[in-house]
Amino acid sequence: MRKWIAQTITILVLILGLSGTASAASYDTGSENVLNKNEIEAMAFLKSEAEKICDEDDSDYEKVRKLNEYVCDKVDYDYSEKSGGLMAFVNEDKVICSGYAEALAYLLDCVNVRNFTVTDYVTTGHSSVLHIWNAVYVEGEWLHVDPTWNDKTRNYGNPDGRYFLLTCGQISKSRQTMSLETEEDYNAFYEFIRTITLSLEIKDSNKCVMKDGRILVPLSETVGSLGGYTGENGSNEITVILNTRTLNMTIGSKTGFMDGEEFRMDAAPQKINGTIMVPARLVFEKLGASVNYDSASDVMTIAYDPYQAKK
Repeated sequence: MRKWIAQTITILVLILGLSGTASAASYDTGSENVLNKNEIEAMAFLKSEAEKICDEDDSDYEKVRKLNEYVCDKVDYDYSEKSGGLMAFVNEDKVICSGYAEALAYLLDCVNVRNFTVTDYVTTGHSSVLHIWNAVYVEGEWLHVDPTWNDKTRNYGNPDGRYFLLTCGQISKSRQTMSLETEEDYNAFYEFIRTITLSLEIKDSNKCVMKDGRILVPLSETVGSLGGYTGENGSNEITVILNTRTLNMTIGSKTGFMDGEEFRMDAAPQKINGTIMVPARLVFEKLGASVNYDSASDVMTIAYDPYQAKK
């Protein structure tokens, strides 16, 4: 068992009184846990693109093939090394490796292909440079895709996409792979980097409250701890993005929209002392998390796995 498998990342959100093992999502939009309008539109654009490119009956292999091709065709490599990340991929013509890999990761999430990004060193000539690419679970095994090196504008010597669905043994000839060797390694690393569990100790929190039999939690802090984002405009409208799901609500209203589809809530979001509070079970189960409350210990657990959330 690799040393990192036994590691945990403890996020202490003091305002909430939260504790648990957690990590950030494996791609980063470059923002904190509050999105602006442009970022929300960029993520919506990529989700729309993924749904147009991939058919519902496509195999995971076909989804990865199509999305890798889309990423390589949309942008060229940025030799000035100025533009990277998800936003740059959407808005720029040229990006570095983080633009390719983070975009592919998000697109794969949109069509529910289990994946994570790999950040390690690649050997070029007599030197090694830090690089990022993708690991995907396809047809029962973890394989590697390097969309940057599949793009002929970055890798003129290999314009045929040969860095596509390579085994660990194949890709490790030119790259370090964070000690990923066995399927157990890959599964454990996926759990470590992509899944999040929060434990809300209600009685010890000065922010979580019980009202009308429901536990209300601060929206922004809780969503941010799960790796998601919130946005609010001046008319009390709230946008919540957790991975590929988008939830729209209005303070004081029991009408909500999940990915554009209207639904009714049995409790409305509200502001308490300037903080937006929401019923935890209703909101976070809608976003694809599992929510459990132990009345004996007065602890609520919210667990999130982006792959399970799409099932």
